[in-house]
Amino acid sequence: MTDAPGPEQLGERRFASHNMIAVYPTVEAAREAVTRLERKGIEAGNIELLGAGAEGADEPQTNVEQRRADMAMTGKVGRRSAVGIVIGAVVGAVVVGLAALIADAIFDLPGPTGTVVGMGALGGALFGGFGGLFYGGATGLPVSDAWSETFEAVKEGQTAVAVHSQQADQVEDALDALRDTGATRLSKFGADGKLLD
Repeated sequence: MTDAPGPEQLGERRFASHNMIAVYPTVEAAREAVTRLERKGIEAGNIELLGAGAEGADEPQTNVEQRRADMAMTGKVGRRSAVGIVIGAVVGAVVVGLAALIADAIFDLPGPTGTVVGMGALGGALFGGFGGLFYGGATGLPVSDAWSETFEAVKEGQTAVAVHSQQADQVEDALDALRDTGATRLSKFGADGKLLD
């Protein structure tokens, strides 16, 4: 097995107290790794894209490549938004309907109890669905520059994802998140850039 390139060969530009690097054979695998890191709670500013993905970031994309990436992202956000609407509407209807029932019991609101609860549930469903739409869509959007760079036209070659942090536990969380992602190399580095494991 050939040795995977080290951080200096992949163009690593910075080090923190604790660092890790995961090397992938394709930019698609690197994109999935960045997504996993963000879902694990790794701060966007601590994630860096290295190698082929970073080198190709200044190259122009064709309209077809850009359209394909945009449509893929739009589809993901749309699906998450639809799920958010349904969940938000159900939660809103239950919570506000229950609150209307309690308010009717305490304050003896005018009108039949069923109408009061029904109107409250309807209002809660509308409000919850609206909130769920935005929450579902927003949580599906990537926040780090490294993730967006993976959509740029890239040169052939390996792409790496690095995490730099002053906190050792954040680097350990990143390692745990990327263990089963098909990385050809998964390593920790110190502040001096020397391999730790």
